[in-house]
Amino acid sequence: ESEGGPGGSINFDFVVASLRADNEDIDSFLEVLATKFAEALGSRLVVERDKSIFRRRNQRVTSISVQIGDENFVVQKHHERIDCYKRHSVRGIVLSTDEIDLVEWLGALIGVLQSEAKRSAAARAALESLLT
Repeated sequence: ESEGGPGGSINFDFVVASLRADNEDIDSFLEVLATKFAEALGSRLVVERDKSIFRRRNQRVTSISVQIGDENFVVQKHHERIDCYKRHSVRGIVLSTDEIDLVEWLGALIGVLQSEAKRSAAARAALESLLT
């Protein structure tokens, strides 16, 4: 468990378990993740969708990117698997890219949000929204 904001501790294992349950169907999982992040992160979030002309109505999420300060967190669908990356940049230049598993990716993203939540009410609200 990690320390949360005003609400006390956050049950990180519960969040991961609920996301894993949705991971049975990758398309549904990415849609749920994009929706949850959109509510919590607003303009820090970029969601890319399948641009296939055959899927105009139901365009599936292919990539989710979250930018927080110098850190960029990316989830991409490749065929029937999910790849997760954490990128560190300075002034728009990517200095490092690490491919990590989903649990580590979520932990790193939540960790950055927790650090920001100590300094910003908006970040604290985003973190609470994401983890509830």
